Amino acid sequence: MLVNIIGFNLSWFGLVIYGNQFIPFTFVWLVYHFYQCSNRQAELKVFSFVVATGVIADSTLVSLGVFYFPEQSQLPFWLICLWASFAATVSHSLTFLAKSKPLQLAAGFVFPAFSYLAGASFDAVELPLGSYVTYFILAPLWSVLMVVFYQFHQYVNFPRGKMKTLRISFIIFILMFHSTFAQANVVEKSEMNRGNDLSKLFSKLPDDLTEIDYLEVGNATFTFLFWDIYNSRLFTKTGEYDENSDQDLLFKIKYLKDISADELIKRTVEQWQHLKYDESKYQHYIPKMKAIWPDIKSGDSLTLYRKNQTTLFYFNNEEVGNINDKSFSNLFLDIWLSNNTSQPKLRKQLIGE
Repeated sequence: MLVNIIGFNLSWFGLVIYGNQFIPFTFVWLVYHFYQCSNRQAELKVFSFVVATGVIADSTLVSLGVFYFPEQSQLPFWLICLWASFAATVSHSLTFLAKSKPLQLAAGFVFPAFSYLAGASFDAVELPLGSYVTYFILAPLWSVLMVVFYQFHQYVNFPRGKMKTLRISFIIFILMFHSTFAQANVVEKSEMNRGNDLSKLFSKLPDDLTEIDYLEVGNATFTFLFWDIYNSRLFTKTGEYDENSDQDLLFKIKYLKDISADELIKRTVEQWQHLKYDESKYQHYIPKMKAIWPDIKSGDSLTLYRKNQTTLFYFNNEEVGNINDKSFSNLFLDIWLSNNTSQPKLRKQLIGE
């Protein structure tokens, strides 16, 4: 039993951190696990049921946008192996859960959902709905999943009289899964509609932003030694900047030198580090910025439009993507507008002081 729990935890950390590179270790451990099993037929049934159910559940949650994996549209193979590792614990190191449904519900509500949040902290998975929403979608789902897993475990090992209970548990699981779909769809559609409404409002910006009733607050040119790097301009509806509100605004940067998207993201992260922001505050935005920001040539412009606490980006006045997170615009604008900015003179010029 000790070997079982150690094997699972090593697999969890290895697969989450190293991904597919750690699969050989997990495979060897699973071979050893089945070699040690006294009832391999029953173990294989429980193992197969847990893996299949888990993969279907996670695949559906990915398709609903509850979470996703960077640079992959489907479940990565290492996650399937992680489900296999977990399945190997159900009838062994976690078998004590079989004695109590309340314990199954409690364990399912607390620990599995936190493992997704932990995975996000290692950049293994992205949680576009945020940690809290994701947790309260996954926690009740996993509570019922744990009961289903152990009802199947009981049925396989003690089949008499358990089929009715298993059917009831499976029906509850289906109902909970349907409820989870509904929650995820409501959040996803709300985010999509908010982004789509904004895109329809300004799918393309005019060269003169006064045409859409935005007035310039200030402008500044960032210079390094003898070279002008970019010119930045800040616009609001009133022509004044209020640092204590999330007012609608446009922040336009016209680049005077070439810069690649990777270098632009690197410079952005360096500025957040200068502001002493914890990495967890911005790390999950990096894949989104990579997906939106293009390589930039001298003369190109990149404009941030904050509307209703949502951020849209425009490249040469054409909309290229949005980040539906009210925290991002403040985080990005802090690079120039925070009192702790690395360029206080630019800040004063931008806010019209």
